[in-house]
Amino acid sequence: PLTAWAGEFPGKGSREKWEEAKKYNSLGLRQAKEENYTEAKASFQKAIDTYDQDPSFYHNVALVCELRKQSSEAEQYY
Repeated sequence: PLTAWAGEFPGKGSREKWEEAKKYNSLGLRQAKEENYTEAKASFQKAIDTYDQDPSFYHNVALVCELRKQSSEAEQYY
Protein backbone atom coordinates (compact mmCIF):
# COMPACT_ATOMS: atom_id res chain seq x y z
CA PRO A 1 0.00 0.00 0.00
CA LEU A 2 0.94 3.64 -0.39
CA THR A 3 2.52 5.10 2.73
CA ALA A 4 2.01 8.51 4.27
CA TRP A 5 5.65 8.89 5.32
CA ALA A 6 8.27 7.14 7.40
CA GLY A 7 6.94 8.86 10.50
CA GLU A 8 9.98 10.60 11.84
CA PHE A 9 12.48 12.93 10.25
CA PRO A 10 15.12 10.70 8.61
CA GLY A 11 17.87 12.81 10.17
CA LYS A 12 19.53 13.91 6.95
CA GLY A 13 19.22 17.23 5.18
CA SER A 14 16.76 19.96 6.05
CA ARG A 15 13.81 19.27 8.34
CA GLU A 16 12.01 22.19 6.68
CA LYS A 17 12.41 20.62 3.23
CA TRP A 18 11.16 17.31 4.62
CA GLU A 19 8.06 19.02 6.05
CA GLU A 20 7.42 20.65 2.67
CA ALA A 21 7.91 17.34 0.86
CA LYS A 22 5.41 15.61 3.14
CA LYS A 23 2.75 18.01 1.85
CA TYR A 24 3.41 16.87 -1.73
CA ASN A 25 3.34 13.27 -0.55
CA SER A 26 -0.02 13.79 1.16
CA LEU A 27 -1.39 15.38 -2.00
CA GLY A 28 -0.16 12.39 -4.00
CA LEU A 29 -1.88 10.02 -1.61
CA ARG A 30 -5.20 11.83 -2.08
CA GLN A 31 -4.76 11.81 -5.86
CA ALA A 32 -3.90 8.10 -5.87
CA LYS A 33 -6.98 7.27 -3.80
CA GLU A 34 -9.01 9.05 -6.49
CA GLU A 35 -7.14 6.98 -9.11
CA ASN A 36 -5.53 10.10 -10.57
CA TYR A 37 -2.25 8.25 -10.98
CA THR A 38 -0.58 10.68 -13.36
CA GLU A 39 -1.13 13.54 -10.93
CA ALA A 40 -0.16 11.37 -7.96
CA LYS A 41 3.10 10.38 -9.59
CA ALA A 42 3.91 14.04 -10.25
CA SER A 43 3.18 14.94 -6.62
CA PHE A 44 5.34 12.11 -5.29
CA GLN A 45 8.12 13.19 -7.65
CA LYS A 46 7.83 16.74 -6.29
CA ALA A 47 8.23 15.28 -2.80
CA ILE A 48 11.43 13.54 -3.94
CA ASP A 49 12.68 16.66 -5.71
CA THR A 50 12.10 18.66 -2.53
CA TYR A 51 13.59 16.12 -0.11
CA ASP A 52 15.26 13.01 -1.47
CA GLN A 53 16.13 11.28 1.83
CA ASP A 54 12.74 9.72 2.70
CA PRO A 55 12.35 6.24 1.21
CA SER A 56 8.56 6.31 1.51
CA PHE A 57 8.40 8.92 -1.27
CA TYR A 58 10.25 6.58 -3.66
CA HIS A 59 8.06 3.68 -2.56
CA ASN A 60 4.91 5.62 -3.45
CA VAL A 61 6.19 6.56 -6.93
CA ALA A 62 7.03 2.91 -7.56
CA LEU A 63 3.59 1.73 -6.51
CA VAL A 64 1.87 4.29 -8.72
CA CYS A 65 4.05 3.17 -11.63
CA GLU A 66 2.96 -0.42 -11.00
CA LEU A 67 -0.69 0.63 -10.86
CA ARG A 68 -0.12 2.26 -14.26
CA LYS A 69 1.43 -1.00 -15.57
CA GLN A 70 4.88 0.62 -15.77
CA SER A 71 6.86 -2.12 -14.03
CA SER A 72 10.22 -1.26 -15.57
CA GLU A 73 9.90 2.35 -14.43
CA ALA A 74 8.77 1.21 -10.98
CA GLU A 75 11.99 -0.75 -10.57
CA GLN A 76 13.98 2.49 -10.73
CA TYR A 77 12.33 3.67 -7.51
CA TYR A 78 12.66 0.47 -5.41
